[in-house]
Amino acid sequence: MRSALAACLLILFLGGCFHWEKPGGTQAEFEAQKAACRARGFARFPPRRGQVASAGYTGPVQTDCMTIGDPYTASTSCTTTPSPAVGGVYGGYLAAQAAEDQNLEARNADWDACMYENGWAKVRNQ
Repeated sequence: MRSALAACLLILFLGGCFHWEKPGGTQAEFEAQKAACRARGFARFPPRRGQVASAGYTGPVQTDCMTIGDPYTASTSCTTTPSPAVGGVYGGYLAAQAAEDQNLEARNADWDACMYENGWAKVRNQ
């Protein structure tokens, strides 16, 4: 309970509670401008993931034994087969999911700038 309250207070402290206003602006105008500014931001600063490397591994070794002959003269022959090595991953979609978008901050700043350029202002909620 305390950690949830602390998280909420941190969000409030860092300015997470605001809205956009424009004198005479309507909700429909805001939504249209927001979409245009987001599109501009993505065009200028598309998502760019950093490279992530993960080590490869080798699975368990498998040993198969076969007994040949009758119980008195039997001989046992065993064959050990290592599992194939699985290579690591460098870059690529799956590895990139763990990496942060390196353009996120620039894209957000561009979105804010676009909104300001078009007469909208960030206003803290009371």
